[in-house]
Amino acid sequence: MTALAASYQRTRFEGRAPLVVAHPIKAAVIIYAGAIVCRQAADNLVIPGTDTAGLVPQGVAMDTLDNSAGAAGTYGPPAERVIRVDHQGVWSFAIGATTPKAGDAAYILDDNKVGVAADATNDIKVGEFLRPTNDGSGQWLVDFSRR
Repeated sequence: MTALAASYQRTRFEGRAPLVVAHPIKAAVIIYAGAIVCRQAADNLVIPGTDTAGLVPQGVAMDTLDNSAGAAGTYGPPAERVIRVDHQGVWSFAIGATTPKAGDAAYILDDNKVGVAADATNDIKVGEFLRPTNDGSGQWLVDFSRR
C-alpha cells in the first residue's frame, strides 16, 4: 500500500477508549480519514504522516479535510480548519519490507504504512506492533498508546 489518495476505512480494534482531539491543519494539505497524522514541531500544524525529521506523531485522522486551497489552521468561525485525530487505540496498518515481531516499535513510513527501524530513515515511533491481523491482508495491529 502507498500513501493515501482517498479516505480509508481503517479498522480500530480493542484497546483504550478513543481520545479524539482537534488539531489545526497546515495550509495546502489534504488529510484523509484513516491517515496517520503528525504535528510539525516548528509550527504545531498537522500534516499527513511521513518519514520526515521533525514530525511528532499524533494518531489517526477521524475525518477527511481538504485544505489544499486553504490557509493554515484556525479554530472557530468563519473558516475552521481543524481535523479530529484519535490519539490512542489499536489500529491495523500495512507494513514495510521487513516483517515485524510482536513488541517491535512501529515507525512511520507514510500516512498509510508503518515499519520496523530497518525500513524507516528518521525512526518516528507511532506505537508498538502487536500481531498480524486475521484477515489475510498482511496488515499488522499497531498500538498507538505505546509511543
